[in-house]
Amino acid sequence: MPRCTRYQCWKTERVGRVIAKAALDIDRSTFLATHMPMREIVYEKSPLEIENTSEKNLLAELERMTREDQHVFTVVKGIPGTGKSHLIRWLFERYKQQHPEDRVLLIERANASLRRTIQQIIDSGVFQSPKLNEQLNQLKNATSILSSEGLADTLLNNLQVATSEVTWHEKLHRRISSERISAFLLDQTVREHFKRPDGPIERVVKYLQEGRGLRSDEIPGFKPEELVFDPQQKRKISQEGYRNVQEVADDISRDNSKQREQLARYLNFLLTNYSISRTANLTSSDLREMFNELRRHLQQQGQNLALFIEDITAFTGIDAGLIDVLITQHTGGANRAFCRLTSVIGITDAYFTDNLPDNVRERITHQLTLNAKAGIDESDMLREESTIVEFVARYLNAIRIDQEGLERWEKSGANESSLPNACMSCQFREPCHNAFGYANISVESSDAQ
Repeated sequence: MPRCTRYQCWKTERVGRVIAKAALDIDRSTFLATHMPMREIVYEKSPLEIENTSEKNLLAELERMTREDQHVFTVVKGIPGTGKSHLIRWLFERYKQQHPEDRVLLIERANASLRRTIQQIIDSGVFQSPKLNEQLNQLKNATSILSSEGLADTLLNNLQVATSEVTWHEKLHRRISSERISAFLLDQTVREHFKRPDGPIERVVKYLQEGRGLRSDEIPGFKPEELVFDPQQKRKISQEGYRNVQEVADDISRDNSKQREQLARYLNFLLTNYSISRTANLTSSDLREMFNELRRHLQQQGQNLALFIEDITAFTGIDAGLIDVLITQHTGGANRAFCRLTSVIGITDAYFTDNLPDNVRERITHQLTLNAKAGIDESDMLREESTIVEFVARYLNAIRIDQEGLERWEKSGANESSLPNACMSCQFREPCHNAFGYANISVESSDAQ
């Protein structure tokens, strides 16, 4: 038996290439080789009774709807960490493989900003046609605006305009009327307070430009505690500002949590429903019309459209327009000019509850959840020891296979049953397995160890 003392069966540089925090940060071949199959997807709503809850059966369900020329609007719910990104990318990779004739687009959310989200649409080439030049140029213009240095002031300017342009669903307290808030947002001290480092406006700017500064389940905006002014700021407002601005600053700086909470909600409503889209010069209506025109064009070309979106909050500010796109079918009246749309969208429970009205929920074709059991704030996916062992085994196997080998496997169809097994050709397999043990990757993927 050969001696295997100090033998390393992998190259160190492979570790960083294979192991990534986000599902969308690694190349296709590595992703497919390391992807952990999901076997217990919960269907909260579907056209048919689903007995097999594996991801393979979900893909088969999408295929069935496609064969029958049916509109698909699938929502994948789940708290962060439940595996929405992995499932959505796996569905994208397999669906694209099976439908090379269609336009299949993946929008990632990891480290994505609204600017980068729009850039992903541009880079995908779906609008790359002389007939869609106007839409493409509008998207490019939006990315240019969102990259500008004066974005913070433009956001505040549009926030102030929104106080007179947008009707809110709540009744504002008389001391924080829309007229008073309009003047409040013009005050220089107030503006500097909101633009301060790590303040609400700076966080929104970072989120829009760079996609950072927030947790993965958080939407940018104002927090009630950030509306409090210190004595020096209040003195400056008193000396330089208008009386109604002074009164607003005094009221919300006192121990008046209800007014602060309502004002924060009001400003966030104006921010996400007007200010962000007006700043980018790309409204929800613009986005809806762009995709409508795209679908008309694809219909004329005999193609269909499939959208796989990791997290709808990547479209913060224009997400209402995206939802309109997702619920629009290709049948009946003028809609027959549209191509068929298949969509799979990642969404948090909070967004589902707060942002999807009943009329939208009624038009969801498949509503899935990857959430943990009630009362447990983590994914069920890796709660069993056998599942953890299999998860680790997949990564160890991929680390020990060279990139060229994985890419050859991927180009040959990435069939799960033919995934390369690094142990099979290793001369030290027997002593290694005797010393450290081994794990069988489930037959659903391969027999690699």
